[in-house]
Amino acid sequence: IRDLGGWKTLDGRRVKQGMAFRGQGLNDNSVNGEAKGRSRLMVEDVEYLTKTLGIKTDLDLRSSREVADLKQSPLGPGVKFIHNPSSAYAGIFKKKPDDLSSSGMKAMAENFRVFCDEKNYPIYFHCIGGADRTGSLAYVLNGILGVPRHDLETDWESTFYPNMPEMRKDYTGPTF
Repeated sequence: IRDLGGWKTLDGRRVKQGMAFRGQGLNDNSVNGEAKGRSRLMVEDVEYLTKTLGIKTDLDLRSSREVADLKQSPLGPGVKFIHNPSSAYAGIFKKKPDDLSSSGMKAMAENFRVFCDEKNYPIYFHCIGGADRTGSLAYVLNGILGVPRHDLETDWESTFYPNMPEMRKDYTGPTF
């Protein structure tokens, strides 16, 4: 989980912290497309997200098959659940919906409507891994807020590099 805020903008201001958080899915993907996947959260996780961070909205970017019959946020009934299947990368610029049924420009517009409604804050948004669809939305959101390209790319890359073996402290190099 990362706070989307804190970045310095091109005009010298800072993106407000504590408003939007990006992360991984709160529950596993459905294994059959019919029944929701099991929760990934412990009681302490739910309390931290809802009480400490104050999450009011769970914006789930996964496909309908991944979400299946999930109708309520794994954070509980007090958190507004919004399921908006979204694309990543160049797919966010497609004009016609693809197999996700609500992808591309339409999904991006719907996501922006969530962020434009102050009643939704703080917002936790995610796909399953918190990288591709989540990263694409985070990149565009912070870009619109004036975060410089170098910082947008740094944030994007920080999602992937911790998982690369050569970036771990215990990595000693390739063996031949």
